[in-house]
Amino acid sequence: MKRAMGSSFVLVLALIAMALLVTSCGRGQAGSSGKQTTITYLGESYYVDKFPGSTYITGFEQKYPNIKFKAEGYGFDQVFQVIEVKMAAGSKDYDVIQVDAPNISAYTFRNYLLPLDKYFSKDEINQFIPADIAGSTVNGHYMAAPLFTSCVVLLYNKSLLQAGGVSFPSEDPMKRMTWEDLVAASQKIMKAVDPAGKKGIQGLMIEQVNRPYQTLTLPNSLGAPSIGQDSLTVDGIINSPQWIKAAQFYSDLFNKYKVSFRGVTPDEAPQDFMAGKIAFFVGGTWDVTPSIKAGISLGYAPHPYFKDGKPVSPTGAWHLGIAKPSAHPDSAAAFVRYMTIGDGSTPWVDQSGMIPARISELNRIGTDPKYAEFPGSVFKIAAYEQKNTAIARPVTPGFNEYDSILTSTFEDIRNGEVPQTALNKAVQQINTALQKYR
Repeated sequence: MKRAMGSSFVLVLALIAMALLVTSCGRGQAGSSGKQTTITYLGESYYVDKFPGSTYITGFEQKYPNIKFKAEGYGFDQVFQVIEVKMAAGSKDYDVIQVDAPNISAYTFRNYLLPLDKYFSKDEINQFIPADIAGSTVNGHYMAAPLFTSCVVLLYNKSLLQAGGVSFPSEDPMKRMTWEDLVAASQKIMKAVDPAGKKGIQGLMIEQVNRPYQTLTLPNSLGAPSIGQDSLTVDGIINSPQWIKAAQFYSDLFNKYKVSFRGVTPDEAPQDFMAGKIAFFVGGTWDVTPSIKAGISLGYAPHPYFKDGKPVSPTGAWHLGIAKPSAHPDSAAAFVRYMTIGDGSTPWVDQSGMIPARISELNRIGTDPKYAEFPGSVFKIAAYEQKNTAIARPVTPGFNEYDSILTSTFEDIRNGEVPQTALNKAVQQINTALQKYR
């Protein structure tokens, strides 16, 4: 009897040891068994083109000599098409796919992604900023890890502000400008610099002027959510009093205060700013270097907010996910971990110039001499916003429909449609579009 109990005890210990070994492999130790595997990465060409010869890719290959890494890059619009075609067909061509943040829920609904729960512990997931965790978690499962994120700040043309007798905004997040302050300052500048309105000077412009990526910060600042808790409800949400108030302010920028011009597209807005035609520009950190090269006397400050609201800022960019049909999920997971929380994270941030979503990397920006002087110092504000004010776009399987309808809605509002009427119409359209996900 005692021998039988002893044998069982040894067997239990052996099973526990095997379970621990499997868990360890699941935490990014793939490729160490000696079996050669090849993983293929699918992403946007802009980033894939940076891979060859980079220290983060060579570092991965050195750390995992049994994993051969390949990458295919496509243009921004084309990569989404490739993902849809290949994943819908159950293709095993790709192992790691680059996933745009708002599409995580849709790809989960369509069964394109393998959950990362077994590859990332809760503590490891918590290394990322809360906004990105929220945007990456669908029905309680962690579906994709952020390769990087994005941030929008208030950029301004120092020359136009000086000509208009307006003081430069503070870089202190505790002293950020309100939207109301910006309207008053914009009117003052336009009156001083272009009183006849013949020079085409705009006081204020939101870069992605009609797109939810930036326009959602208006109702969000007033405390309104972007969608219901079920990820499908919009009635009572986007036609709520807070949304109507935010939409009315947005309309007034173009139709009452006239500090922003109708007809300017998201592609044209940064061109106008770099041409010296806009005083205040609510734009991305990606606009900083091109603006300097264009000769703008550039200043920067934190993202604006409503005086009766709270500071919020847009966020979200490319994530890495494991293709559900992948024949090498553990090896794919090794790469995802390496680039997001592993040894590839720091060199990726430094060499790509992107905003990290990992809190330790954001903290490093605050102390690294590289970010002490302008223009690198803009990243300090970006790091603060990521940790304190960033809000992800809504998690919904119907985000593309939601995004498209709201983009048209904001365009209608800036062209003069009554905000409440436009929002009520959007509710009906979105309800119809999301019905297939219920």
